[in-house]
Amino acid sequence: MNHPAQADEAKGMHFSPFYLLSNLRVMTGRKFERQPNLELASRLFAVGSTTARDLCLEAGIDPNGLEVRKFSPALPGGSR
Repeated sequence: MNHPAQADEAKGMHFSPFYLLSNLRVMTGRKFERQPNLELASRLFAVGSTTARDLCLEAGIDPNGLEVRKFSPALPGGSR
């Protein structure tokens, strides 16, 4: 028997923070357009701001951004 996550993936379901936050942005429209991604992540996953920030970074999303798109934070020292 397949692992449940594999079955969901096979059905075309996406439960990663990136897809969930992206869809939440679309669904809420103007209501949350001025709230940063970390605030949406905090509400969606019922976690504090530090954990929400970490979730965003792990998913490759700018925690302070106002749209969900892939993000590469600058490395220490100013280089990428």
